[in-house]
Amino acid sequence: MCAIIVTMCKDILNAYTDFETLQRQNKITLNVKTPNVWKVTLLLHILLDERKTPKSLVVPEGKSTSKLITSLEIDKLIRCEFASRYSQEKDRNFQKVSHCPTSDVFNARLGNFYQIYQNWGIKKDDASRITALLGELGNNVFDHNLGMWPTGNIGCIIFGKNDPKQKMLEIVVMDFGVGFKKSLSSVFPKIKDDLAAIEKGLQGISGRVGETRGNGLKLIQKWTLNNFSGNLVIHSGAGLAIVSKKRMVKRKVPKITGTIVKLMLFYN
Repeated sequence: MCAIIVTMCKDILNAYTDFETLQRQNKITLNVKTPNVWKVTLLLHILLDERKTPKSLVVPEGKSTSKLITSLEIDKLIRCEFASRYSQEKDRNFQKVSHCPTSDVFNARLGNFYQIYQNWGIKKDDASRITALLGELGNNVFDHNLGMWPTGNIGCIIFGKNDPKQKMLEIVVMDFGVGFKKSLSSVFPKIKDDLAAIEKGLQGISGRVGETRGNGLKLIQKWTLNNFSGNLVIHSGAGLAIVSKKRMVKRKVPKITGTIVKLMLFYN
């Protein structure tokens, strides 16, 4: 389990190698031989970011790449240019990309997400806890961006991947909101940077005056590390934090609009 977390940490850091180059391109060719969830996440963020030049995704011939697209149903959200021959086969261990534009839509879909986790063979109690974690992440998105969305790209994007051999689940929640630093600036106007803002968020500090809503992220961290022996990845603005039981890895990375959070959870 520790070895998997270490490898995952390296994969996350390596995923930024050509990130800024891809941000400047109009057409992006999918080149993911093995489905690295974080690399797919960053790619999806680039493709959906309204502040960047409109982009399309070129899907080369090959079963693995086209299977990834059809499994996540990315082609329903963005323009994809498929090779003449491509596979329409789906991998049932992917949780397709779901865009929830409002909190009502998000909360209405939580029951569907719970059912997906149960269908993957995750026990009822764990499936309930995982759905609760996802619910807290999604509600944070809407609570902290209410009336402040910087573009017309509102709501959150959710997808996931199950590894039945390792009994490991990765869940991503992505938004194009104001990010940690802007959210906390009303309470901490002199906050240093995005990394400092992420650290305060992980301590349970909220940017909304007079409330303790930030405790939700503290609870997410606690459950992820203690109940599921996993890790938590947060990229907000130009800050990246990878949190495990043993340590927190912090890096300055290329800036994004909003926030991406990924949970890696091990279940029984």
